[in-house]
Amino acid sequence: MDKIRRHEYNRINDEIRNIDMSIDKTESSATRMRHQASNDFIIAQISKIIKKNTERRALRDKLLERLKHLKSGLLDDDLRTQMQKQMAEAAEKTRITAKKKSDIKADKVAQSVISKAYYIASRRQDRKNKYADKNMGRSYRHFTRACRSIPNYMRRNLSEMPSNKGYFWKSVACYGDLPAERNKPTVLFDRKRGGIMVIHEWTPTEYKVYEKKGKEKKVLISCTKRRRVILPSAWTEEQKRREDEARRRARRPRSRTSSRKISSGRDRPRDKTRGRGHYRSNKGESKNTGRLPKRNR
Repeated sequence: MDKIRRHEYNRINDEIRNIDMSIDKTESSATRMRHQASNDFIIAQISKIIKKNTERRALRDKLLERLKHLKSGLLDDDLRTQMQKQMAEAAEKTRITAKKKSDIKADKVAQSVISKAYYIASRRQDRKNKYADKNMGRSYRHFTRACRSIPNYMRRNLSEMPSNKGYFWKSVACYGDLPAERNKPTVLFDRKRGGIMVIHEWTPTEYKVYEKKGKEKKVLISCTKRRRVILPSAWTEEQKRREDEARRRARRPRSRTSSRKISSGRDRPRDKTRGRGHYRSNKGESKNTGRLPKRNR
């Protein structure tokens, strides 16, 4: 408690000293103003100084009285309450400052985690893209080599097959050149060693694999249900629009072209197989006029 009293005693004395210095300084200024020529500004300034010094003296008297109460111990309860309040305010400020620092630190940690995760994800994606490019290049080179090495008998068969039939040649699917057969499954033949023919068959609902050896009957090896793929609405609408347009064109009657009568030389069709001036007559004979025919005016 003595420490608190000493701190309050020093504070009051410092404030009284500052008040005395302000009073002395302003009194000196007022004295100098009184020796000058009197005018409204000087009178107003002197009045202001007198009023301010009166307030300072009243405050000085209160501080002197408080100093007496401090020495007698009457302000101990007030000082203790004030000290507790100041300590609580200081603790609250310290807590707020610590919370701000903790939030900043947590935010930095979160940003660091996000940045590190982004960096790792970017590296992983770059690696995937690099390997994907390599795989695509490798696959394309394999595809071109396989296409160049297709046997002649397979090329002949493919030229006579519909586009929903074909062969597997070096893991590359080769389809026929003719239009696909309607309502028929997609079938690909794969020749293996030992005279074994593996037949792959796809229907809208199933994927079947058969094996056939020589002239024996094909044997079902596996049958797998195909997952139904739901197409996007935009694609289905576009497909439906195209199908409707095709049906309308199919139902549209063909316009009959009326045969034109060939009556004169200017109406005769030109023989495109010959040079200038060759026109075909009504009897189908070609005449060489050497120049274009004159029009009838």
